[in-house]
Amino acid sequence: MNNEEMKAVVDKMCNVLEKIGQGMGLEPGTGQAARYEIASFMMYLSASDGKILWEEAKIISEICELNLTPESMESFINDQKIYTPEFETKVPPMFELMVSADNRLFDGGETISGSGIMMETYQTMGEALIKSDNDVDENEVKDYKKYLTMMDEYRNKNYKGANAQ
Repeated sequence: MNNEEMKAVVDKMCNVLEKIGQGMGLEPGTGQAARYEIASFMMYLSASDGKILWEEAKIISEICELNLTPESMESFINDQKIYTPEFETKVPPMFELMVSADNRLFDGGETISGSGIMMETYQTMGEALIKSDNDVDENEVKDYKKYLTMMDEYRNKNYKGANAQ
C-alpha cells in the first residue's frame, strides 16, 4: 500500500468519525482529533526501535497531513510522553467516544461500528509504518501488538455489540 492509499484509509476513518460525532451532537473536529491520535500511535511505533527515520516522518506527514522531521517527531514524542507506559495503557479518547457511539447505534439496531473502523485503520497504519524502513524490529512488533491488544480489550469490555458479531 502506498502513502496515497494509506492516506485515503485514514481520511475515510476521519470522515466516518466526523459524521458519527455530528450525529451525536458534537462540535466539528472529531475526525481531526482521530487523525491526531493515529499520528501519535504511528510516532509511538516509530520510537519503538530507538531511531526515528526520515521515511517514517515522511509517511506520518503525508498520511496525517502534518509537516514532520525526525527531530520534530522526537520533540513531540518527548513533550507528549508518547513512548511511555502511560501512553501504552491509555485508550485514545476518540476511540472511547466511538465505542460509546457504537453502543448508541447498536441500541438503535445499527450495525455500523466507528470503533471497528478505527481498529482496522490502526492495524493497517501500524503494519505499514513498521514495514516502511524495510527493517521490521522485534520491539516495534511487540509495541504494535501491545497497543492494539489494549484497544481491542477495551472495545470487547465496553462495546455492547462486541459479542454479537
